Amino acid sequence: WISVGPDSEQGRLLEGAMTRHKYTPAPQISRQIDAAFSALFESSPSEQRRLVLRIVALIQGSGAVKGTPLYGPPRQLKNVIAYIDENYCSIASMAELAENNYISLPTLNRLFKKYMGITPNDYLNLKRITRGRVLLEEGLSVTDVAVQLGYSSCSYFIRLFKEQYGMTPSQYRKKRT
Repeated sequence: WISVGPDSEQGRLLEGAMTRHKYTPAPQISRQIDAAFSALFESSPSEQRRLVLRIVALIQGSGAVKGTPLYGPPRQLKNVIAYIDENYCSIASMAELAENNYISLPTLNRLFKKYMGITPNDYLNLKRITRGRVLLEEGLSVTDVAVQLGYSSCSYFIRLFKEQYGMTPSQYRKKRT
């Protein structure tokens, strides 16, 4: 289990999934979800796991999100996520990702949207940008970071970074030093 914080990738994914689904449960369930979500970022990793499972159970049980799966993601999706987590710097396209994981591209997109609330490309970019922030903090140039993360265009990396953090990579590095 990985620690969840308000600025962590997992925290953003959870919050983003909740926002994208426009879920509106009953007021008493909403209060329970809000309380669990508030406690999430100040808890130990084991308590965070319990709270995330509680939030998911409350959302699913409320019926607020139609089509929310009652069970975890299928093995196919878990394998793809693990593949992205290990190879995010070398994945050239979503077609390549699907092919390397023996899954069709439409199925890959459908599973990601259903279980993660985002596209596989969004997940890949989030992994890359998160790692890019660390590399910038280590002193690498913006161009070196973009190349190391597998972006063919430095300007695309800069645009994605700015969308995620509200500043360019150069501004971020200046702010951190």
